[in-house]
Amino acid sequence: MSISPFPIDWVRNVDLITPLSLQQVLNKNQEVFYLRGRASEQISRIEVIGKEPIKLEGGLIKIYPYDTTTRSFPVEFGSRSDFENRMTLREIWETIVNEVAIPDVVIQERACVISPPRRVPDIIEEVIQGIDEFYQIEQSRGWRRKIAGIPCMSVQKTMKNELISNGILKSTKHPGLRRLRGVLLTAFILPAIKVGKVVDIKGWQSVFRDNEVAHAFQRVIRAKKFWHDTAIPWKFIAEGDSIVGYIYRLESRNKLLGVEAPSI
Repeated sequence: MSISPFPIDWVRNVDLITPLSLQQVLNKNQEVFYLRGRASEQISRIEVIGKEPIKLEGGLIKIYPYDTTTRSFPVEFGSRSDFENRMTLREIWETIVNEVAIPDVVIQERACVISPPRRVPDIIEEVIQGIDEFYQIEQSRGWRRKIAGIPCMSVQKTMKNELISNGILKSTKHPGLRRLRGVLLTAFILPAIKVGKVVDIKGWQSVFRDNEVAHAFQRVIRAKKFWHDTAIPWKFIAEGDSIVGYIYRLESRNKLLGVEAPSI
């Protein structure tokens, strides 16, 4: 799926939890049509997959051979262009761990299926009329405690505390907490109209005509998810003509989030 992301000066939702082991507890019923990630582990501590990918669920889930460079197993579900084949995050997790004894899967890219919210602000009520589904495409970025000398929040420390205070975890010994090294930042959200089995994908510009509309919609769809926030651009860090980092202000937490420049 090659689609231009939202403009860099637009707000975008951010999911502060990337390990699938935690997502399948927090967000177990979330349907996705595409998910890509890595199961990282020392080669000496895990049975090595052969030279060919393991295919599960009729080939929808693929677990690739161990990559010695990244010391991980690439994992992939679905296709960026097939919107019909879907699984929930819990179903994907359980299918993988029932086949291979991997400790976790850190999500690098995810395509979530979102139903139109029932209650929305006036600014977006009219523009989402007739839309059957929204597809939210999120991509991983590494977070940083400091960018260009500006202190930013520790996602790992913040989410450890919030997962415990919200009753999701009882201690900080969950293995997924060691893998909170990135965040999932929304790249774009596509509206879709379904006619029978045909899915007509519209460009995001047809609904999110400006930053204000996109902001209002994203605020609504993250409302009940404490592990989400809306990232408001605060400062771009450039070296020459290239942006090397971004600093966002998180709307609900009122903290600065520093992330690497995208690789897309």
